[in-house]
Amino acid sequence: MEIYIEVTIENVEQEQASLLIAAFTACGFTGFLEEQHGLKAYIPSCNYCEEQVTVICKKENCAFLLKRLRPRIGMKNGSLLSARYKLEILRR
Repeated sequence: MEIYIEVTIENVEQEQASLLIAAFTACGFTGFLEEQHGLKAYIPSCNYCEEQVTVICKKENCAFLLKRLRPRIGMKNGSLLSARYKLEILRR
C-alpha cells in the first residue's frame, strides 16, 4: 500500500480553498477535505514536491503543515482487516 502526504492549511476561506485545490490538482494531489476555515490535501508520497507546495502557499499567503500517512493493515483471527492510516509528522 502506498504512503500518502497530507498537507494541512488552516485559516482558509472557501474562495481561497478553491484556488488552492485547483493549483494542488495540477501538481498531482488526488484528494481534498474542505473543513470550516481549513483545507487538507492528499498526494502519494512518490509524487510529492515540497517546492511546488511552498510556491503555491506563498502565492496564496498561507502556511502549511505536512504529515505522512502510512497504511497499517491488521489481522484478526486470520482475516485481513481494512487498512488504517497511521499519522506521522514529517520533520524538516
